[in-house]
Amino acid sequence: MFEPEKYDNTGNFRSSAIDTWNSLNINTVYIVIHTNSLPVVEMWFDIPPGTSNTDWFSPTYVTTNAWNDLPNYLYDYLYFSVQGDNSRRFFIYKNYNLCSATELGWFVVVDFYGYTCNFDTANNYPVFIHKNTVVVILI
Repeated sequence: MFEPEKYDNTGNFRSSAIDTWNSLNINTVYIVIHTNSLPVVEMWFDIPPGTSNTDWFSPTYVTTNAWNDLPNYLYDYLYFSVQGDNSRRFFIYKNYNLCSATELGWFVVVDFYGYTCNFDTANNYPVFIHKNTVVVILI
């Protein structure tokens, strides 16, 4: 496991393993989101050999997650990808519904203001939004 050694200009941890992924034998990825120094979202991925630094992020490889309703199959999602959509990265989403309360999503990292939804608006980016965040519409 890699220890925090590199932070981006916003103070968010970014492992150097991302840059050297192909030369490493990575078989587990752990995502943890902290609020007030406490973990609020955790996801474990057990990944097969030959997986790239983007295609490891798949419901097929999720072994542990923070939600009890996260489907196991890619076809159950509109998005489950690192690339995401427009300003949204690490996007786990089932459906869009014009920024309404009927949208269904679990996790997203918003890189910049790219949509008109309230949860895409912030003073500083990136913004990490997860299903149990009070200020978002994701339910």
